[in-house]
Amino acid sequence: MKLALTRRGEYDEPIRAELEQLVAAIATSHGVEHDAEGRQRVIWQRWDLGENLSLATGTETTVPMRLPDRLSTGDLTLDPSGGVVTVRTKGVYRVTAQLRFAANGTGVRTVAIYRDQMRRARCQVVTAGAGSDTEITVAESFPCVPGSTIYITGTQTSGGALNVVARSTLYAESFLTIERVA
Repeated sequence: MKLALTRRGEYDEPIRAELEQLVAAIATSHGVEHDAEGRQRVIWQRWDLGENLSLATGTETTVPMRLPDRLSTGDLTLDPSGGVVTVRTKGVYRVTAQLRFAANGTGVRTVAIYRDQMRRARCQVVTAGAGSDTEITVAESFPCVPGSTIYITGTQTSGGALNVVARSTLYAESFLTIERVA
């Protein structure tokens, strides 16, 4: 499929219609399963940050995600004000978190995934890039029961406030993806 952008950076109407059809096709062929009655259920979801988030230095901060930018599911619910996802269906979930920290050559950047207030995974970059953003992706799979909560945190030690970058022109830079794998 060929994509064309207008001068304002928006897709023209024929391309927009093609993109909407493509997204609908992906939504019906990926990330779904069928229950015993043949009903389709989405088993993965992705949220993004929505807008840049300023993190104070040396403070672990829960990163609030906004409403889904991919698919919707009844297995997971998001409290967008606090960034906490609640699991509704028992299973093993694969959680992937990515944060992009604004360019700053000082300090450490850390991203962590929590389940039920216990850290399950953490990734740390010791030397941040001076001239470019620092992107950290961390993933972990773990069992959850109905009522389990999942959230991600970010920490930076640059000596002052530093932004987590939400979006570039075309895609989300910071996001959380949760997929039920078993």
